[in-house]
Amino acid sequence: MPRPAIRTGDGDRDLLVFTDKAIHLFLNVGDFCFERQDDFAERCGRAGASGGQFVDIDNDGDLDIVVADGLRREGKRGPALFINEWPRNRFTDALEVDPGNLFAAIAFDGYASCVAADFTGDGACDVLVAPAGEPPFLVENATQGGHWIQVDLQGIRGDDGKSRSNNSALGARVDIRAGLIAQQYVVGVPSGPVASPPPRVHAGLGAQTQVDWLRVTWPDAVLQAELELPADQSVKIIEVQRKVSSCPHLFAWNGSYIEFVSDFGGMGGLGYLTAPGAYAPPDSTEYVPVPNLQPRDGEYLLQVVEPIEEIVYMDEVKLLAVDHPAGTSIYPNEMTAVNAAPSDFELFCVRETIEPVQAIDHRGADVTEAIKAVDRTYAGPVRPDPRFIGYAEEHFVELDFGARLSSVRPDARLVLFLYGWVHYGYSATNFAASQAGISLQEYRLVAEEPPYSSIVPAPATKVTWYSGSDGTPTGLSV
Repeated sequence: MPRPAIRTGDGDRDLLVFTDKAIHLFLNVGDFCFERQDDFAERCGRAGASGGQFVDIDNDGDLDIVVADGLRREGKRGPALFINEWPRNRFTDALEVDPGNLFAAIAFDGYASCVAADFTGDGACDVLVAPAGEPPFLVENATQGGHWIQVDLQGIRGDDGKSRSNNSALGARVDIRAGLIAQQYVVGVPSGPVASPPPRVHAGLGAQTQVDWLRVTWPDAVLQAELELPADQSVKIIEVQRKVSSCPHLFAWNGSYIEFVSDFGGMGGLGYLTAPGAYAPPDSTEYVPVPNLQPRDGEYLLQVVEPIEEIVYMDEVKLLAVDHPAGTSIYPNEMTAVNAAPSDFELFCVRETIEPVQAIDHRGADVTEAIKAVDRTYAGPVRPDPRFIGYAEEHFVELDFGARLSSVRPDARLVLFLYGWVHYGYSATNFAASQAGISLQEYRLVAEEPPYSSIVPAPATKVTWYSGSDGTPTGLSV
C-alpha cells in the first residue's frame, strides 16, 4: 500500500499518540484502518511527550504539531514544534531549521501541558505552556504567516426541538475549504492530560483571501454551510436549522388562487442512510394527485418550489388525466420504502368510504376528531425522541369500525387510506440511532377480532395503525 500523504484533506481524522518515550502519528487510510507514519516516528517521535495538539502555527494551510513537554537529549523536557513541510511528505523539528528558536531555551524537569491559540489577537497562534508545579507562561508567535480565519460556534437548543446542541458547540466538526486547502477541526478535543484547546477554531489559509466553503456538523447532527467568508477575521456562527421544510413543493391553480398540493420527491432521495451499510432504495417515479386543478386562460398552471438547501434533479414531468366515473376519487399507491419492500404501483378508484366509529391512540386518548378531516390536526406520536430527529416513542392509533364493516362482502378487498406527514431524520441521525439499538420502522397494519395472516385483511371489527421502534406490538393479539 502506498504511504498516504500527511495533508490528505479526505475528511478522515488521523491520530496523534503520546507516550513517555515516543510520539506516534497514525494516518487514517479509511475503513477504520490506520497506518503508522514511520518517517514521523524517526524524525520527531523519539522526543516522547504527554500531550500536544495539531495547529497551523504559520498559517500556511497545513497543520503543524506543537508538543508541550518533549524529551531533550540532556534529560530535560520542553516545548517542541514539528513543522508540516507539505507538499513534502514529512514533519521537521523546528530546532533543526532554526537552532535559535525560543523553544530551545525553555526547559523544565517534569511534564507539562500546552494550549495553542491566538492569545494576542494578531491572527497567529501563540503557545501557552503550563509545566507541572510551575507558573504557566506564554510564548508569543512572531512568524510572518499567511491568511487565516477564526470561527466561534454557538449551539442552540430551539423550542421547536429541531436543534439541540450545547451552547459551546463541544463535539461540533468544522470542515474548511479554501482553494486547494482542506482542513478539519473538532471542538473540544484534548491537548494533554489536563488541557484542551479553546472552542474557537483557528484555520490558516495560506495565500487564499477567503474561505470558499465552511461546513459545521453540529453535535445534534444538523448540517450548516457558510460560503465565501473573507479571510483575516473572527466570525461567529450561530446554529441555524435550515431544514425548515420538506422536499420540493407542488402548487397548482385551483380556480381562485395558487394552492399548495403536496411535497414530493422524498422517495427518490439518493444516498439516504437508514442504518449502517443500508440505504433506502430510491424510486425515481412518483405519482402525485392534483385534485383541484382548474384552467386559467386556457392553461393549467403548476409551480414547483424547493424550500430547503439541497439539489433536486427533475428529468421529466407529465400531467396525466385519469378517466373515472363521476362521484369517485382516485388515489395512487405511493410510499417511501424504509426498511421494507416497496409496494406495487396501483391506482385506487373509490366511491364509498367507511369512516371509523372511534379512534384511540397509544395513550388511551380519544383522537376521533383529529382524524375526521384533513385539517392539519393529527393523531400520532406525542413524545419525539429528544436524542434523534425524526424518531419518537412507540405509538399507534386503533380504529374501531364497529358494525360498519358487517355489510362488506367476505371476499371484498379493504384498503386503508391515511393522510399525514413524516419528520425525516438525517443519515447521521439514523447512524447514531443504530448505535443506541434503534432503527426506523415502517407503518404496519394489525387486524384484530379475528386474527388474520394476510396483509390485506378480510372484514374485521378493528384495524390498528401501529408504529414502534422495535417492531413489537403492545397489548395486541394478532
